[in-house]
Order: sequence, then structure tokens, then C-alpha cells
Amino acid sequence: MSKSSGHSSLGSENALQDPPTLSERYSGIPERLLGKARGVKALVYQNQTKEAHRERLRVPALPDGISPAAFDKAIQELRTQLGDDHVVINDQPLIDGWYMEHPNAHDAFNLFDTEDTVSSATAYPGNTAEVQVIVLWANKHLIPICPISMGRNLGYGGAAPRVRGSVVVDLGKRMNQILDINLDDYTCLVEPGVSFYALYEAVQERGYKHMWIDVPDLGGGSVLGNTLDRGVGYTPYGDHWGMHSGLEVVLPTGEVVRTGMGAMPGSTTWQNFPYAFGPLHDGLFSQSNFGIVTKMGITLMPNPGGSESYMYTFPKEEDLAQLCEIVRPLRISNVLENVAQLKHAIQEVAAMGFPRSDYYQGEGTIPMDVVRRELRKLPCGECTWIYYGTAYGPEHIRKSKLAMIDSEFKKVPGARGIDPATIPENSYFWARHRVASGVPDLHELAWLNWLPNGAHVFFSPHVLLEQQCSGQTEREAQRRA
Repeated sequence: MSKSSGHSSLGSENALQDPPTLSERYSGIPERLLGKARGVKALVYQNQTKEAHRERLRVPALPDGISPAAFDKAIQELRTQLGDDHVVINDQPLIDGWYMEHPNAHDAFNLFDTEDTVSSATAYPGNTAEVQVIVLWANKHLIPICPISMGRNLGYGGAAPRVRGSVVVDLGKRMNQILDINLDDYTCLVEPGVSFYALYEAVQERGYKHMWIDVPDLGGGSVLGNTLDRGVGYTPYGDHWGMHSGLEVVLPTGEVVRTGMGAMPGSTTWQNFPYAFGPLHDGLFSQSNFGIVTKMGITLMPNPGGSESYMYTFPKEEDLAQLCEIVRPLRISNVLENVAQLKHAIQEVAAMGFPRSDYYQGEGTIPMDVVRRELRKLPCGECTWIYYGTAYGPEHIRKSKLAMIDSEFKKVPGARGIDPATIPENSYFWARHRVASGVPDLHELAWLNWLPNGAHVFFSPHVLLEQQCSGQTEREAQRRA
């Protein structure tokens, strides 16, 4: 693997430093994953060809319609209210960092002008009352604000404000407490700066072996932030928004509203029951800018009595249509108990963490014969599609589910179930198993090394089957006739 030739001294220094741990920083990596994080960080920096940081062209990035004098006056007022250390002007180089040391002032994976989504300053509130102060201040001075929990939703722009020059309200740095874990009801109450790593480690440290958390592919993001963006995990509790129970929200007026049982005066059952009384309005604050959520209850998962992961491979590109028809009824009936994970085999090669240039130096798309050559070296063998899944419950229950899954998947000619006993411990398969068993990991970053300066841009396609829909329309017309 070739080293980058364009690093600045600042970038080189960053590359040599250990990632922060949870004991050092609320947003850090658990000690158990420190070795893996070191390796991932080294690969990220080795595979960079761009500058690790960029000097600023326009400092600071002021919001439209706000003069430098008006901005300075407003910022000084906010510093008086929050404290000088808790309001920081964004006048430094744009350091992109990486997943565990991400920026909170710009998009590390910008697609266009590097300064399009740059903030003017960052405010760090320490409690809900200070969030109210910031909202009222923004209303007074007509300065746009952009709240973040931890800013690690990197597939959708991270902490970058959509409106250039906004003041980022970084909730995570000073509001990062697990306020409650209820052993009887399997719930917890968290602030925005609690990551999946932090929540998992807290549950383990307290010895709650009967309690699982549900985690997404990477564990460094905010539990609250991921839930509000309707993120998903991989256990049967993977619908995080569906598992939330009660919010505390600062409205655009500066008022505070609580949903669920947290709205009841003197309530001691905040996160136990999501509905309380009357209309349910939680959805207003999901994927929206109608308020800043400062606390959230969420349901945890009882230990199901065990988990057993499986992997099936399918040989042909055209198997995809049949696979979708097999997966859909199994998922609807909850025989497949977690999010369907059907991946193209090229990702299995990329998940090794090495750049594409290690396998192919030509132009254009990597040839499939090269991919197949590498697949033959892996436990999956030569194939086109790979399905990952996990069965839950005591052994006799898992056995019944797995037999049904095996029967259905093997309706695809050439389908193979891979014996987990033949899969090495460092395989991507076992990272998927950990995540699907409620244990946050870091492995998913590996495939970003496929190309120099690797990143991802997420999109959510909705496929309309035109022929099927046309048939339904025709049948409806016949029925009406």
C-alpha cells in the first residue's frame, strides 16, 4: 500500500496520535477496540492523497446578511451568557480527521466547494436551559443555528451546516450523560452526547448481562441523534425510532416540551411508556428542524438467550430478483429477525481493508474475473451475492428458524450456506455477528479504503416495479368495470 505524498506536517502529526479512548473523551473508542482503531486510522491516512487540512480562504464564514461587526457583537453576547470557553469562532484550518476524530465545523467528505458548508462558530451548551439561551439568542440576532449531537452521520454530511455561516450547536461535548438505566423495564434515558460505544460499555461495566443494546454498523454515533434520523441497527430492536420513548425538546420559541410520560409533572416513568395521554406529536421532531432534542428515552433488548449468525452465497447476478422474493415474506413474518443484509460480493473483498490497487491497476471498473479470483481466497468462495443474518433465542428455537431459512435460500440454484466454523476470527462475517448481537464494532470502515480518500454518500432508493404496478392498475380498472 502506497503512502500519501501530500500530507502536511499537521496531518502527519494527527496520523501518529492514538485515537482518543472513552476514558479520555466522551466521543472516544472503547479500550477493547483501541488496537483495531489504530489500524483503521493508519490505513485511512496511508490511503490519502489530498491534504489532511486546508487553509481557509474566507474567515470566518459569516451568515448571509450579517455584517462582521454585528456578528462580533452577537458572539460576545453569547459568550457572556455561556462562558468564553463554550463559544468558539471557526477560524482554524479545515481539518478533516477521520471517523473517531471528526470535524464539527465542516463536511469532511465535501462534494463541491470546501467552504460551502462551513460554520461561523460553535456553541457548547451544558444543559437544556443553555440550549434555550442559544435559541433565544439566535432569534434576537437572526443568526442561523445548526444543532448536532455528535456530528458522526458522515454519510449524510456529518456536522456540516446546510446553511453556510451557521453557528453549530454541539450538544454532545457537555451533554453526554446516561441519566438512567432501568433494569426492570429495559429502558434508558440519555443525553445527545451518549454514543453506542458509551452505552454498551456502561451496560457491561454494571454487569447487566441480561440486557442488550441495538447498534448500527459503527458505534461512534449518538444514540439520540441516530434515533431522530431514523437510523437502524441489526437486532430485532433495530428500528431505533420505533424503540424510543419520550423526548425533551427545546422549541424554536425557546420553550421546552416533553413527550410521553416525561411530560407528566413529577413523573418517575419517563422512558417506560411512549404515549402518555392525548395526541402523539413525537414525529414532529424526527428528521426535522422543529426543535432541538436534549433528552430521550429508549427501550433496550432483553438477552434472547443466544444468537447464531449465518452466511449464504448465491452464484449469479440474475439471482437478485428471486432472492428479493424469498427474503420479503421471511422478513415480513419475522423469520428473518433483523435488517436484510444482502450484499454484492465485491464488498466482501473491499471489507478486507486493502485498496483496489492491490488487486487491479487498470482503468475503469475492476473486472469481475479479478473479483472472483480474490473471492476464491475467502470463506465465501466465488459468488455474486452474500446474505448475512442472525437467529436469536435458545438453541432449539434457533435450530427451527435456521432450518426454515436454509430450505428457502436453497431454492436458488447453487446457493450455499457457509459453515461459521470455517470462517477465520478476523473475517468481516464475525464483525457482522457482533453488531447483530448488540456489540458495537469498527470494522465497517474498512471498505472505505477501496479507493484513495475513500468516503461514502448515502442515498435511499425506492424501486417501483412498473410491470407489477401496471398490472394492479389494470386489474383495478377491470374490477370497476
